Amino acid sequence: DAATLTPRKVWQASTGAGASYYALDENPTFESTPGDQLFWSDDGTLAFAWEVDGWRHMYSVPAAGGTATLLTPGDGEVETAQVTRDHKSIVYATNIGEIGRRHLFSVGFHGGAPVAVTGGHPSQWAPMPLADGEVAYVEGGYNDPPTVFLRDAAGTISKGGPDLPESYPRDKL
Repeated sequence: DAATLTPRKVWQASTGAGASYYALDENPTFESTPGDQLFWSDDGTLAFAWEVDGWRHMYSVPAAGGTATLLTPGDGEVETAQVTRDHKSIVYATNIGEIGRRHLFSVGFHGGAPVAVTGGHPSQWAPMPLADGEVAYVEGGYNDPPTVFLRDAAGTISKGGPDLPESYPRDKL
């Protein structure tokens, strides 16, 4: 309770599968402070990672308490997640739907079908929602080093860098 600074329980994992907390991979190099693990919407809904079905998924629950809602269904793991600037949805990197690669999706705090933000042959990860519906992220594959890209609200993708020299042996990797 923000007015009285009194803590209260909003939700608790059941005993058994999923009872132990397994955090999102927001800090893979361990060189800085771990990223957010609890996400707040603009209307007081909380989202968090829970591994109750054996896969790390995102769930949400009203701040007043209630039953957890699965936001990211399917076989696979949610790796990283960030709240959009308007605090209405979450952009996340996952291998759900393509177990060998990671792609970005967006889902509202109250659920619904996740919407693909990226896809294709290389993997995308580390989403960072920006203003006006833009999302920055990293993309790379077996023959392309990690590169920063920017996707605007209309879906137009631009490359941020680094630029590779023409002599880069992409076809030999």
